[in-house]
Amino acid sequence: MKHIKKHIERRCLSVLLVLAGGALPAALFAWSGPATAARAAAARAPQPRDSAQPGRVAAAPETAARGAALELQGHYGILLDDADRTWTERHARELLAALRTMPLAEAPGERARPSRWELAGELHDDIEIAANGASVRLSAAAFGYATARRAESDGVPGRLSSKRLHHALLRFVTDGGRDRAAVEHILGERFGVSTRIRDYAALTASTTVEGAASFQPFRPAELLLLIEQLEELPPAMQRVAGLEYFVRRADGTPHPHTSAPAVAWTSAGYVEFMEQAFAQASVDDVQRLILHETAHFLWALELSPDLREAWAEVGGWYANERDPDRWSTSDQTGFVDAYAHARNPDEDLAECVAHYVMNPALLHGRAPAKYEFLRDHVLPGTTYAARIDPSRSFEVRNLAADEEAPGRIRLVDVRLEGARDADKLVTIVIELLAADAVHGGAESASMRVFSETGTYVDVRLLPTDDSGSVLSGTFELSRYAKSGTWRSSQIVLRDAVGNQRFCGVDDFHFELIVDSPLEDLCAPRYVPGSASLVVVSGARARDRTVRAEWRFEEDRRMKSGFATLALRGGSTRSLQSQGTFDEASGRFVVEWHITDQHPAGTYELAFLSMTDAAGNRGTANLVGDARAGRVPSVTLRTSDPDLDAPQLDLDALEVSARPLRPNAPDGATRVKIVYVARDDKSGLGTVSYKLRDPRGVEHFAYHYHENFYTSTFVGDPQAWKTYEIEVLLPAGSAPGTWGISSMVTADKVGHTRYHDFVEILHFEVDAGRGSVRLE
Repeated sequence: MKHIKKHIERRCLSVLLVLAGGALPAALFAWSGPATAARAAAARAPQPRDSAQPGRVAAAPETAARGAALELQGHYGILLDDADRTWTERHARELLAALRTMPLAEAPGERARPSRWELAGELHDDIEIAANGASVRLSAAAFGYATARRAESDGVPGRLSSKRLHHALLRFVTDGGRDRAAVEHILGERFGVSTRIRDYAALTASTTVEGAASFQPFRPAELLLLIEQLEELPPAMQRVAGLEYFVRRADGTPHPHTSAPAVAWTSAGYVEFMEQAFAQASVDDVQRLILHETAHFLWALELSPDLREAWAEVGGWYANERDPDRWSTSDQTGFVDAYAHARNPDEDLAECVAHYVMNPALLHGRAPAKYEFLRDHVLPGTTYAARIDPSRSFEVRNLAADEEAPGRIRLVDVRLEGARDADKLVTIVIELLAADAVHGGAESASMRVFSETGTYVDVRLLPTDDSGSVLSGTFELSRYAKSGTWRSSQIVLRDAVGNQRFCGVDDFHFELIVDSPLEDLCAPRYVPGSASLVVVSGARARDRTVRAEWRFEEDRRMKSGFATLALRGGSTRSLQSQGTFDEASGRFVVEWHITDQHPAGTYELAFLSMTDAAGNRGTANLVGDARAGRVPSVTLRTSDPDLDAPQLDLDALEVSARPLRPNAPDGATRVKIVYVARDDKSGLGTVSYKLRDPRGVEHFAYHYHENFYTSTFVGDPQAWKTYEIEVLLPAGSAPGTWGISSMVTADKVGHTRYHDFVEILHFEVDAGRGSVRLE
């Protein structure tokens, strides 16, 4: 512990004092903090390199392994076909070695179903398997780091490899996740976990107390993601102490106690995933979520009290009764995201572990001390690097990069306008300590203002001048809002190039006192058994509308609501739609437009939610809660269902960039992305992508193509079509190599395909040589 304490003491020297503020009368509140600016810049992220030649790793010499192709054919029924590209002995040997790492329920041997394998160019998930399994195309790029290469970092020897080939072959041995027996065997033999629950009531007896009706099996793609992420962990940690089960809540239904997409029940031995866990903005969000929930078991069952205390000190954490989570931190910049900063040391560790594996550059850049702590004490012997292929990368030039977080909050001003018994307008102004006219300003600020009963309003503040040092935002507070003191526990500041500052309860003071004699403390109530679901004919023969109706009780004024429609046993996500209401009759109506391209089957009204003007929220889980009454359902037959997500031609994906001011490059860069896509039936709908900068910061955006908003695709959905995206990176953007880290394509009926362009490289330190950071 001595070396940990010394490191913490050195780090604490840089912590700034936070000044307390005082309150003014209710209608006018102001707080002022420190009078001088403090700069916070990101550390340069670690990158793997060979000691002799930067940017490369020392590869092990080729050693021919005779007979690999024969063993593949005899043992696995795999015949290597040179129709497109030539299989080398190295390819055969590495394919065989990767298959041997898969724990199979029984060795195929002579009973193996024959299949013909070809090497190919770029493929989605690196593999393409014919419907009957008789032919397989495998991306040659999957072999790049399949065999661990000899490498060294800072003079410390080790081996560099990736799981890319493993992940491709996983789809073959599990039939794309559909072979549940094979999936369960791999989960049990390799990781000691299962998704088969014999008694949900017993499993949830100490948690949510529910039966099997609240849950469903994982979808095949979801099972593959679980296995892949566990496989990315260091070998010694792939069996996580205390983790026995993964469970999946029913489509369309959130968790009964939290809005989180997943929950780790460390005392009960399982992780629970909601549908929204697998409907994130991009695949890396899903990947990190799985690792995040797994890491909670490390905190609860693996880390000693001394290590937990040391981790808290590295993060500047301290107990604080004024904070809603009873924890606060003195650190405003050393976090990978706002969630880790807002919660506690446990959540901070979980987020850091997820980024240590999936996006180490971001963790090292924002929190180098946390990166080193994980490397030395939690995940010793293994470091990671994220690689994006050069074909999907581009360069940004900048002679004066902006790596400073927005300035500290100097002033908070709150104004409330409106009579006691009327709706009120709230204006919030914050002032930052900008270092100068160029650095320290913010492009936006976000905060949640909440009442004593937990009702809340999310507020976004925007700059009032070019410097970004003063930001303002307004929101309306209903006359029925909770009376008393409204507070905020976090303000997140962001600048145009992705630098962030996270401010907690002791970094600013916010207080809004509301006098509301008409306050409404009761949530809208669903009348059990009142829900119905019917099919209404559309204007065209192939159109139809599914309409849900239910009765509600509300003592003041309703504001909004929605419901989810879930396809029983289906392969698509649940459909969510906003509704309308009639307060006089107490009836709520929600409708969904269903076309002939939607899947056929039985659709259920799974969940409904209503929010009144005061912000009180009432819900009903019709699928899992018997108290809500029967589950309304309708059976639909569609003549031309869309069964697949849109396709990208990965060989045609291109990215290029040029600086706006090449003679004096300042990071301002025009980026052009060209992609080619098509769909099988309903047509291309929403498209989103992420650009990852050299610091690991992700820049998310949608591509608003001509069919982005249309309800039906205009044109031939099955024809390959070329699309162009133009992005203007602002001045101050990080210099170095950027890349397209992911793309998401969805069709008009909700089928979604995630494209992950990041390869995770593992650097395993040689036994007996300690741990090392890749630099």
